[in-house]
Amino acid sequence: MAKGTSIPTSSFGLEYWLNKAVEWGQTTTFQSQQDVCLHLPKLQEFLKQIYGAIQHMSTTSALKSFPLIGQLLGRLCWNPFVVADGKFIKIFRQNCFSSEAIYELEA
Repeated sequence: MAKGTSIPTSSFGLEYWLNKAVEWGQTTTFQSQQDVCLHLPKLQEFLKQIYGAIQHMSTTSALKSFPLIGQLLGRLCWNPFVVADGKFIKIFRQNCFSSEAIYELEA
């Protein structure tokens, strides 16, 4: 589990979805499209859980609890099948850190 949350870090957790994003890559094959479509509802639910957990955390705490979230979101943004889903875009915007949060990390 991510420290201080009820979100698992494996088994449909952050590591699982990061591995899926790596597997999907930027490919546009029929098989990858089918796999994305199959997993998209569970991915959306996971991202909503992440958002629920991080919305009341400081940026530093969120990144300590979910150190790979930026890599996951970055990889998902390059997948045309994921990005084409309107629900993903809404969830993605919720999960993104503000410019103030980035400044907090650089300070």
